[in-house]
Amino acid sequence: MPRMFHELVGDPRDGVPLLLLHGMFASRRMWDLNREALAARFPLILVDLPGHGASPPLEDGEEATPAAMVAELERLRAALGVDRWCLCGQSFGAGITLHYALTHRARVVAQAFTNSRTLFRDAFGPEETAIRKDRIARIGAGGREAMGNETFHPRNARRFPE
Repeated sequence: MPRMFHELVGDPRDGVPLLLLHGMFASRRMWDLNREALAARFPLILVDLPGHGASPPLEDGEEATPAAMVAELERLRAALGVDRWCLCGQSFGAGITLHYALTHRARVVAQAFTNSRTLFRDAFGPEETAIRKDRIARIGAGGREAMGNETFHPRNARRFPE
C-alpha cells in the first residue's frame, strides 16, 4: 500500500479525479479553502507528502528523490484503480507532479502547478547536497524556530504590492 497518506473526496473512479499535492511545511489541509468548489467538479485525491500531515517520515534518504516520489504516486494511482488523472501541485508538490507528468504522460489528463523551481535544478549535486545537510543540521538543532527561519518557510513569503 502507498506510504503517502491520502484522503478521497468522492470516488476516484467516478470521472477523472484531481490529485492535489502540497508543498513543504504544509499538508493536504492547504487545499481546504478550495476543497468544496473542486469537489463539485472532480473526485479529489489529497495527498500528504512524506513527513507531512498524516504521512510518516521517510526511513531512507534514497526515498527522498523526485523519482522515488513519482514511483509512490504511480503506486497510489494503480492502487486506487485510476486510469488517468489531473494533477495540481504547489511548490515542492508542483515539482513532484511535473516529474510525474513527464514520466507518465499517458496517465495525465491535465497539469496545474505553481512555484516548482526547486525540483528542476541540479538539486542532488554535491553542492546542493552540502546545503541540504547544513539545513537539516540547523533544523535538527533549532527545531520549529529554526524551520521558521528558512527562506522558503511560508511566514517569510513576500506578497505583491496592493
